[in-house]
Amino acid sequence: MASVFEAEQWTLKRIAEICSRHRLLTNSWPGTEHTRHPNRNRGTMATTRPTPKNIDEYIAAFPLDVQVILQTIRRTISTAAPEARETISYRIPTFTLHGPLVYFAAFRHHIGLYPPVRGDARLERALSPYAGEKGNLRFPLDQPIPYKLIGRIVKLRVKQNTAKASAKKARR
Repeated sequence: MASVFEAEQWTLKRIAEICSRHRLLTNSWPGTEHTRHPNRNRGTMATTRPTPKNIDEYIAAFPLDVQVILQTIRRTISTAAPEARETISYRIPTFTLHGPLVYFAAFRHHIGLYPPVRGDARLERALSPYAGEKGNLRFPLDQPIPYKLIGRIVKLRVKQNTAKASAKKARR
């Protein structure tokens, strides 16, 4: 017969399993779906938004002034990488070409562009005013969005992704 301690351990493991499964499905802990810590998710525009099916749906969920900015960013990326494919990944608009090219997202006070830019010192210096804590870029909505810089970023990422894909293909 199992001891009380073993039974408690089994119960705690089961609860942890259920909580982690619930967290994966809803991105919140059981019982906290409608409450948020005041410092958590600061800067997001909407707290409970369903996963968009495409970029059009993602953009349509924002106010008109932000929609214009997001559409312009989308056109800028499409122009710089015409062969890139549009998709939604991590619940945000993504362009892919031999892997993820760039992600972008709208928040309450800024537009985020990911992943961090590496490999071009001149471009990195030009982007330094927009660099976030982890190297991601934050373009404040109350300032002009640097669309030309976004185009340069995308062209650099195309070059990097293409070189990486060619190197991977050559190894095979």
